[in-house]
Order: sequence, then structure tokens, then C-alpha cells
Amino acid sequence: MHLAPRLGVHRRWAALLAFGSLLASGAEFAAARADEVSPRERVDRLVQPLLEGALVEGLVVGLIQPSSAPDRVVDDTGTAIYGYGRSGASGAAAESSPTADTLFEIGSISKPFTALLLAKMVERGEVQLDEPVARLLPETVKIPSRAGREITLVDLATHTSGLPRMPKNFAPAQASDPYADYSADKLFEFLSSYELRRAPGEESIYSNLGMGLLGEALARRAKLDYETLLRERILGPLGMAATRLKLDDAARAQLAAGHDADGTLLPAWEFQALAGAGGIRSNARDMVKFLQANLYLPAGSDTPGAPAQRADIPETLRRALALSQQPRHPIKTPPGEIALAWMTNGAGHPTWHNGQTGGYHSFAAFDRARGTGVVVLANSAVGAVDDLGNRLLRLLAGDHPEPPAVRRVAALGEQQLAPLVGVYALDLGVGRKSPLTITLEKGRLWAQLPLQPKLGIYPSSPTEFFYKVVDAQLQFTANAAGVFDQVLLRQDGREYPGQRQAPPEKK
Repeated sequence: MHLAPRLGVHRRWAALLAFGSLLASGAEFAAARADEVSPRERVDRLVQPLLEGALVEGLVVGLIQPSSAPDRVVDDTGTAIYGYGRSGASGAAAESSPTADTLFEIGSISKPFTALLLAKMVERGEVQLDEPVARLLPETVKIPSRAGREITLVDLATHTSGLPRMPKNFAPAQASDPYADYSADKLFEFLSSYELRRAPGEESIYSNLGMGLLGEALARRAKLDYETLLRERILGPLGMAATRLKLDDAARAQLAAGHDADGTLLPAWEFQALAGAGGIRSNARDMVKFLQANLYLPAGSDTPGAPAQRADIPETLRRALALSQQPRHPIKTPPGEIALAWMTNGAGHPTWHNGQTGGYHSFAAFDRARGTGVVVLANSAVGAVDDLGNRLLRLLAGDHPEPPAVRRVAALGEQQLAPLVGVYALDLGVGRKSPLTITLEKGRLWAQLPLQPKLGIYPSSPTEFFYKVVDAQLQFTANAAGVFDQVLLRQDGREYPGQRQAPPEKK
């Protein structure tokens, strides 16, 4: 059982929350006259619940839609960018909303950039998709293989390498900046000692390690560092001048302040060898350009709303964009396919990816059939951003989606919270138990399982609490004497009962 998020794709982005709505229903909204509601208000309606429920500090949405679409929510350029909440960026007023130029960590949306680098280098004849990654690395590095099958570049780009999600020698010196000290030497040390449990190409299992290795390998083949390679081959040609890995003083002033799901301010993350898995920072203006490139520029694109061909975009990049979007392997959760990093839920569905670091969450998707695209950048690490992005896609398609439904936080004082404090032994089944420690700090209850971070829990009633970071709830029960001695954890459709443990005797 794991209640903490990690860097990487959250594959339940299409799941809808099932809590009470705060705003008017879709039927009521659809019945309103179009001239009574502005395009901005139609977007605001979907965003506001996340702000009112204190799920996010701030966010920016970038939208792409054919300008000829009925009831469009974009301007004459076919785009719109709206900011909400607080950015906390040092170069802006403390309470100001993020803008099109505010930088965010995009986390695992870095992976489609790394995969596009691969496609571009394939089109330039510098590498081949089925080339073993070992050929791009120093001879001293031993890359594991299995059943006579070597790990290839396309295996890394489709998460079919057989490598684990993270390397076992990943031991951050600072938990608040976990990737900062993971070097190429550590990466190569792990690879040289690891034994694959499955043959490459068999199954797509998400791997930050694999995509980070791909970025490192491509940079070594090009004899450039990863950021320079990205800037020269992708960012420069697409006019994405603000997108970067390293922050200078000017860029740092534009970086939104990151927060975890409980609103705690967190530092930005730095990357070394695994930068290709999640090290990119970008803003909504640049991310809209990236989505437009994926919508409009691939060779043979006939996307609705596409402008005339841009002569300034190299033909090799056009072909690379098309190559990067070709589905290559089935994925189980959710059912669909993976291209080069990009995910799709099947033919006729949007292509998407999301990402999360310690203090940020991001979502990007585009629908070539409809000519629509969405990017959501938030400076809070919450999965509700994915649900919002999905609803915005439906809005752009002409639907009238309900606003995200968000749990209301009940106002409870410390006198009501204090009786719940204690250690409860959760019954995990098969004779296993795990201590769940409930503490009261700064007027809020916190819950912690062994080897996991302390997470805030929020009251929906005096005895029922919920997590913001995951879809899980706790219900406390008092005995006949009025003492709270039982708790029930609900997560993923399962229930784990817990009994309060007697505190140790004082000596």
C-alpha cells in the first residue's frame, strides 16, 4: 500500500471524482444562452472548484481549438491562455496569478521531449530505433540483456526495456531534491549490476530510469549535454525560448513556487543523469507551441484548424513529430497504446502525458482529429489537474462537462481533532499489520505509514477524513466510553481496519 506520489505518469487521468458538485450542473449550463456566458467564464467554471477546494495554489491553462469551432473558447489565433490562483514567483507580486510566461516544472512531460529527440536523431540518420543502447555508452558500462535480447532505444522510449521504475541505488542525499545527486556514474554502476526480470520488448512497464537513460545516451551520441541537445534540436526550431532545465536569475524569478498536496512550500528539483525523465521547466506559452507542433506539423497532417505550412520548421522535425506519435505497444493501465513516450487510450482518443515533481503537476494532451489541445500547469502536486485537463478537452470538443467535484473541508477545532491522535494497527490481511500514526500539528491532523512521508488528512465530518494527495479516506469510530479506538482506511476499493494501540507506559 502506497499513499505517496512519485515522479512519473499517473495513468488514471481520465477517472472522474465522485463527490458533490459545487457549481451549476451541466444540464443547467447547457440550457443557458451562449451569449450569456463568455468563453473565459466557461473555462473558469471548470477551474474554480480546484481553487475553492484549496487543491491548488495556482495554475495556468493553455487551450488550442480551431477558430472556426462553434462556441469556441479561444481567440482568433486559435489559442487562449488563462491563469488562476497564486504563482508565488519571486519576480511577481506574492498574490498575483501565474501568467503565460510563468515557469513550472513539467515533470514527466519531459519524456515526450526526450522521445522526440530520439525521433529527430533517427530522421537525421544519427541513430536507429532498434539500435542497442549499449552502442551509445562507454564500453565500460555493461547493459543487461535477457534471452539474447538487448535493450534498444525504442525499448527505452516505450517503457519496454525491462528496467525498473527507479534504480535500486537511488538514495537521495536530500529528500526535498531527490534527483540532484544521481549522477551518470551512479546510473552506469546500477546498470552494470542489474539483472533483467523480463526480456526487453515483452511488456510496457513505466520506467523513469529507462527514459533518463535514453536522454543520457542520446546526449552522448551527439557529444552534447542533454539541455544543449534539446535546445538545438527541438526548442530552438519551435521557438520555445523560455523552456529549459537550468535556471538563471531571470528564469528563477519567473518560476512559480511549488507546493505539495498539503500546501507546504517545496524547493525546485534539479537533475543530473535522469534529466530526460523529468527535468524540464516550461511555461504555458511554450507548451502551447509544443502542442501546436504535434497537432499541425507532422508530415501529412490534416488537423482541423491547421495554419499554412511554416517554412521555418525543418522537414526532419516534421517527420520526427510524425514518427514520435505512432503507437507501438499496448499498455494495460489504462487500456491503450504507447507511442514514443506519448500515451493514447486508443484510436479516436487524445494523445497525452502528465507529470509530477515534488511541488508541481502538469497535464498535456492533443486530439489530432478535432484540432484541439490542452496544457495545464500547476504549482501544487495534485492529480486533480489531470481530471481538469480531461474536462477541458471535452469542452473544446463542444461538450458541456460538469465542473470537477471537490470535497469540502469541514471546520474543526483542535479540541475535536486531539481525541483522534494515536497509533492504529492497520490490518493488511494475511496476518500483516502496519502502524498508522496520527498526529496533530498546526491545527491539522497528519497521517503516516512506515517508510512514507507524513500526509495531511482533512475532515469532511468530525469522524471522516480524506487525503488530498491520493484517493483515500479514513473513518474513526469511538467505543461505548466515547474513546476513539478504531479507524478504517478506504483506498482503491479496499478497506483496512485498524485498532488503536495503547501508548507505551511512562517510566
